[in-house]
Amino acid sequence: MDGVGKTTLVKEVDHDVEGFDRVIMVIVSETPNITRIQMKIFLIILDNLWNQWGDKDLKNIGIPLVETDKGSKAILTTREQKVCKHIRSEHMVQLNVMDDDKAWNLFNMNANLDNFSSEIIEVAMEVAKECRRLPLAILPLARALRGKTLNGWKLAYHKISSSRLMHIEDVPKQRKEMHT
Repeated sequence: MDGVGKTTLVKEVDHDVEGFDRVIMVIVSETPNITRIQMKIFLIILDNLWNQWGDKDLKNIGIPLVETDKGSKAILTTREQKVCKHIRSEHMVQLNVMDDDKAWNLFNMNANLDNFSSEIIEVAMEVAKECRRLPLAILPLARALRGKTLNGWKLAYHKISSSRLMHIEDVPKQRKEMHT
């Protein structure tokens, strides 16, 4: 599922790890275009892996297998659990959308709504619901609306709630879910 925070989470890992010569993050996307990686002790982050890769694919881009590596590790993010299973991941962490309270707290904190009127809070709650509990939607929207007037909040809610993506019948259900 898109927007739950996979990329943000692995970027935090990137900042906090020790013991690697390099931390390499490669955004793989749907059509990968990856160059050869130097053979050093490294942590590689493969972000947004769509296809099921095998041992041969990993060797081709210079990623040693767990059985033969000398300390190097790989973290990958994917929307598909089958990708992790195919690559024989040692550990899988599944991220889901936030619960309603956590999503509202994140929105409230980033919009800085502590000293605003109950009218603005009411509209802000509706705007937050439109973010579908996804941090990737909550953070930029809350920050963009910080300090806006009631009319600014109402305008934002109107624009967001009238967005056509969730109403387009030709978009497959799976694609819609990626954007919610």
